[in-house]
Amino acid sequence: MEEQEPGTWQVALRPSWDAHEVVVAIAAAPFLQAMATYFGNRLAGAVDESTRVGVRRFLRLPRWSQQQDPNFELRTEHGWKVRFSTDLPPEALAQLAQVCDSELPEGISDVHGIGIRWSEGKWRMTGTYNFDVSHYWWDADCGRWLND
Repeated sequence: MEEQEPGTWQVALRPSWDAHEVVVAIAAAPFLQAMATYFGNRLAGAVDESTRVGVRRFLRLPRWSQQQDPNFELRTEHGWKVRFSTDLPPEALAQLAQVCDSELPEGISDVHGIGIRWSEGKWRMTGTYNFDVSHYWWDADCGRWLND
């Protein structure tokens, strides 16, 4: 930068990239992208597996006596009760956030009477509608509750 008048500066601009540097950068971009994708996927797989191991370890920490109930009960933001045990499989744990954020099925009206539990390899919901009990199960493929 050169000072021309007191208090003003002029910046000298010059191209910082030569033509051969641009060609090298363009040629290297797909290779660098492939490498980043490869290592990113490996990292995601490692984080996923280590997360599963950590959650399993966390759930197995308490030593339950014969008198204690080894189940956890959570209440979602919707007011639903979610009940699960310490032997919850990783697939169920992965679906739990989506289950809790889902919309209420059309056949259930009493939000506070809803109970969700992991049973027979699926998340199951029980609720009331016009004093009748309704049963639903979570379809992870389409991301919604289906009627039994």
